[in-house]
Amino acid sequence: MPLLSVEYFRKEVCVSTRTKRFMRLFRGYEKAHGQYRVRKKEADGKMSGRAVTVAEPATVDHFESHLRGGDYILGIIMLRENNSCNFGVIDIDIRGEVKLNETLEALEKKI
Repeated sequence: MPLLSVEYFRKEVCVSTRTKRFMRLFRGYEKAHGQYRVRKKEADGKMSGRAVTVAEPATVDHFESHLRGGDYILGIIMLRENNSCNFGVIDIDIRGEVKLNETLEALEKKI
């Protein structure tokens, strides 16, 4: 399956189609989700805040706000109620000069 970039989800596509696909790909715990509450945005774009667990299922509105880059920063709890996991994530934050032996594109192809 190809990697799905943030840019893919910000394209002018039907929000409901995009949201349904995202929700299907990233199914998580059915009874709760995470939210990152930003307190401060640094000059380099880094956001500082607090991650909390919300004891209710993530809604379509949560996903849509997250995908539009809105104020609701959504976190999906990967372990589902039946102890299965539907996806995995590697989060790489790059700030400043990148010192990689290979391009990001070449590295993505290996995943």
